[in-house]
Amino acid sequence: MKVEAHLEVSAEEFFERLLASVCYDIEQSTGKRKNPALLKRGFSYRKPIHTKLGHERDTKVKITRLERPVAYSCSFESMGDTNTVSYDLTPSADGSGIDVVYEEDFGSSSKSRDVNGKLVGKLYERSAKKRMRNQLKAMERYITSERRLLDGEELEGEARE
Repeated sequence: MKVEAHLEVSAEEFFERLLASVCYDIEQSTGKRKNPALLKRGFSYRKPIHTKLGHERDTKVKITRLERPVAYSCSFESMGDTNTVSYDLTPSADGSGIDVVYEEDFGSSSKSRDVNGKLVGKLYERSAKKRMRNQLKAMERYITSERRLLDGEELEGEARE
């Protein structure tokens, strides 16, 4: 699955938010805090993931690519299955923000599970793409609202003195 989006934020702002999210996941999964500046390719941790059928799987999450602020990839490995997720960022041609390419892929050591996983992925692809576009836009809104707070601007709906 591939999703492309244009966001009105800088690559640095997006990447900072992405790595903060990764660190939050690490803390939720392991109980240990991780500084985003210390993340690097090869870092891994374990987390429980719930399947669509309600089962819980112990999953190894491994950062496979980390090039600040242009690329992040990780893999989720469990029971011979591997899901990969990647973000690639480029400044937009008009200089108004960034273009994000998000990709997700599934693979399995078992041929039948690999084929099944890809078929199921195709069935859910439309809704998954919509959900990812919404997540990217939510990240954009969060970053711009944080930017306004840092600049001392009031948020909409706040009383003015």
